[in-house]
Formats: sequence, structure tokens, C-alpha cells
Amino acid sequence: AVVSTQSTGEQRKGMKSKLETWEKKKTALETEITKLEEYLNSLPPQLDELLSSTTQVQDLLGLKLVQRRTQAEMAAWLPPELYNIYSQVVGYSEFLQSGTVVTINGDLERAKTKDSSSDTEEPVEVEGKHSKRRSTVQDPGKKKVFKAHPLTVEVVVPCDDGVHAKVLFTYLLKLRVVTVGISLMITTASPWREKFSVGTDYMSSKELLCDLWEGDHGEECP
Repeated sequence: AVVSTQSTGEQRKGMKSKLETWEKKKTALETEITKLEEYLNSLPPQLDELLSSTTQVQDLLGLKLVQRRTQAEMAAWLPPELYNIYSQVVGYSEFLQSGTVVTINGDLERAKTKDSSSDTEEPVEVEGKHSKRRSTVQDPGKKKVFKAHPLTVEVVVPCDDGVHAKVLFTYLLKLRVVTVGISLMITTASPWREKFSVGTDYMSSKELLCDLWEGDHGEECP
């Protein structure tokens, strides 16, 4: 019985020693983790300061790091439907170097809130393939139906002779559909500028998305 008691006492001493050793290691690791967290938390302000101080260099080299960082943050808050459009067009433009410019616009802070689809949301002006006329919904009941997500995706496609097509994708929260609006931008040196300035309907922006499919005149919703 005496031997057994001594053996148990030695085991307890050994376990206590191991416990103290592990507690010291735990404390050391916690201290190291705290230092790493403080270091990581200090990086964003330093990166912001670095990017701000190198803005002119970025502009000269065409890097646009600040713009890309902002767009990447906004892309994370796009609805899946708009994000798919954004990611695919960006990939297409970068791969083919087509000169197509993709931009996310809108209120990022409102997109981050849970009530981004609240009644304070402005109704979207519907214009595109299935709408012959631009119209703003006035009925309060219909306003809720046509509420748009705070963020939109804008795609500017360069064409020939100084003409650019600007395509705007908007997501309607209640209907869960993406609307498309299109307009034409013409440079001052473009030979098309005079034709558009006299109000001709030739290649009018309202007609560009009409009849994309045979028999589809944009007069009926699919």
C-alpha cells in the first residue's frame, strides 16, 4: 500500500509538471498570436497610406490599384446575378484586351445593410429589350415591385468610329430579374456625331436591343 501511494504521488507530480509546461507554452502562443493580430490590424492603414502616396506613379503606369481594390470590395456585395455578369465580362475583356470597361456603381454602404430592399429604395427606370419607352413607376404599390439593388454593373463597349455603347445592368429585388439599359456615347471627332445630333432614328439607342431574336419586338414580357 505504501508503494502504491508513492507511485500515485509521483504520477501526480509528473502530471502537474506537464500541466505547468503546457500552460507556459499556451501563454507564449497567446502572446505571439496577439502580436500577429496587432501587426495584421496595422497593415490596412499602412496599405491605404502607401496606395495614396503612389497614386501618381500608378496613373503613369496605368496600374489603377486603388480603383481595382474598391471594385473588388463592391463586387463582393453584388447579387449573384450581377456578379456573374461582372466576372464574366471582366474575364472576357482582360483575356481579349478588347478595351471594354466594366464598372460597379452605386451605394456600397446601403448594399451592406440588411434593409437594402426597404421602401426607401428608388424605383428603377425601365428601359431595354422589353421596353419601348423609358418609364418611371409612380404607383406606390408598383414601386415595391420595381425596387432595384443599390449596386449596378456598367459595361462600356468600344465600337468603330468613336462610338461607345454603354450597357447598364440593374437587378430588381422583388422580381429577381436583371434589366438592361443601353445608350450610345459619341466622341466629338466621330463621323456619326452629326447624324445623331439632328435627331435621326438610325441606330437609335432605343432600338439597339430590339429584335435580338426573331419575332421578339420587345412588346411582350417573356
